[in-house]
Amino acid sequence: MVATSFFYWALEISKFRHFIRLYIVTATSLIKKGNFDKANEVMQCLVRSFAEVGRLKEAVGMVFEMQNHGLKLKAETSNCILGVGFKLGLLNYLEKVFDEILFCDKGSVNRAFWNFDKMVKLGFKPNLINYSCLINGLCKRGSINQAFGKLEEMIREGWKPNVYVHTALIHGLCKKGWTEKAFRLFLKLVNSDNYKPNVHTYTSMISGYCNEEMLLSRMKEQGLVPNTITYTTLIDGHCKMGSFERA
Repeated sequence: MVATSFFYWALEISKFRHFIRLYIVTATSLIKKGNFDKANEVMQCLVRSFAEVGRLKEAVGMVFEMQNHGLKLKAETSNCILGVGFKLGLLNYLEKVFDEILFCDKGSVNRAFWNFDKMVKLGFKPNLINYSCLINGLCKRGSINQAFGKLEEMIREGWKPNVYVHTALIHGLCKKGWTEKAFRLFLKLVNSDNYKPNVHTYTSMISGYCNEEMLLSRMKEQGLVPNTITYTTLIDGHCKMGSFERA
C-alpha cells in the first residue's frame, strides 16, 4: 500500500519521525479505507517515536483523539502504551490513562477486561473506579456471574462497593429477570449505614420489579425526586402489563 510504504520510509528521516501530522494523515487515510489493523500500527509507531523525545503524553492524547475520527483501538495499541509508559516509570500517568480506558460500555467490555488484567499483570493495583466501571460493563453485557466474581475480588482487595456498583448489579439482575436477587441486594443497600439507593437504583428496581407504590414511597422518604427516566420506566412497565389506565 502506497500510504504505509511512504509512512515507513518517512519514519527513517529524523525531521519527519517526530512530525505528528505524518501519523495523523496516514492513520486517517487507513481508517477511511477500513484498515484498522494498519491504523493501529501507525498509532503504536507514534507512541514509541514520541516517547523517545519525552512526548509520550502528547502521543497518547492523539491516539485517543483518533478514536473520535473512527479509530477502533486494538489491544496491541493499549499494550504498547502500557509497555512504553512502564519502561519510563510513568505509573501515576498510566493509572489515569487506564481509568479512562476502563470506562466501558457493552461494545467495549472485552477490551476493558483485557486492559484490566494487563494492568494487574504489570503490577498496578486496580482502584474503586476500575472495578466499578468493569462491573458496570459486565452487567450491561449480561455477564452477571462475571460481575459478581469481580465484586468478590474487589472486596478481597479491600475496596467497599459503593451505590454505583450496587446499582449496576441491580440493573443487571433485573434485566435478567432475577428480581428476587435484585430485591435482596436492594434491601442490603437500604439497610446500609454507608450508602443509600439513589434515583438510578430505584429506577432499575422499578424496571424489573414494578412495585412502584412501595418504591416511590421509599424514594420520597429519602428525599429523592423521580426523574424523567423513572417515569418513562413506570409508563413502559404498565404498558407491557396492559395497565394502560395506570400508565
